[in-house]
Amino acid sequence: MAATELARIKLGSTPQTSQLFTLTESVADTNLTCDLQAVGFLSVQANYTDATPAAVDFVAADVDVDADSIAVGTHGYVTGLKVALTGTNLPTGLSATDYWVIVVNSTTIKVASSLVLALAGTPVDITGQGTTADAVFTPTALGSSTLACYASNDGVNWVALTSQTVTITTTGSSLFRLGEPDYRYLQIRFTAPTAGALTLTVFVNVRKQWVQD
Repeated sequence: MAATELARIKLGSTPQTSQLFTLTESVADTNLTCDLQAVGFLSVQANYTDATPAAVDFVAADVDVDADSIAVGTHGYVTGLKVALTGTNLPTGLSATDYWVIVVNSTTIKVASSLVLALAGTPVDITGQGTTADAVFTPTALGSSTLACYASNDGVNWVALTSQTVTITTTGSSLFRLGEPDYRYLQIRFTAPTAGALTLTVFVNVRKQWVQD
């Protein structure tokens, strides 16, 4: 998974509590679930930054036919990133079209013909190096993604908080003022951008209720 995995958390036991979560260069859907037991007041701030990396180039000698991989130098790509391939005399099996990245390491990638295949680790079969001297992978510009809040009392069935959602198309911030929640669980759902990559930081701030024994 390209995003940091966010497990269910229970907010702390002090009167003032906050939690900070970061998804780095996310291209995958992610849900963050908070247990709001005894929470008095709640707000959520989301900061998001376009993290789409720069284009990289390669030549024929960079292509490993046996491994179906390409050495492109330090790339900063993540698995699932959509890129456009351009150039002449490209490796056999590749053409000037869109692909989705499979990261091998910090300097080497493979490419797949769909996002599903990229996430499954299934690359395009490269059968020849070609003679290219001008091949370039260019990441597609940041597409649309969404951040939305859902509520639940049982932690299984969820209802959208219709006024608490934002469509993300560029760098920015959003603040969800949720007040005094009358539900047990809050889920923040991030739908990955249709292209490009996004760094998302979610800051959950609560004020605890005091319960007297």
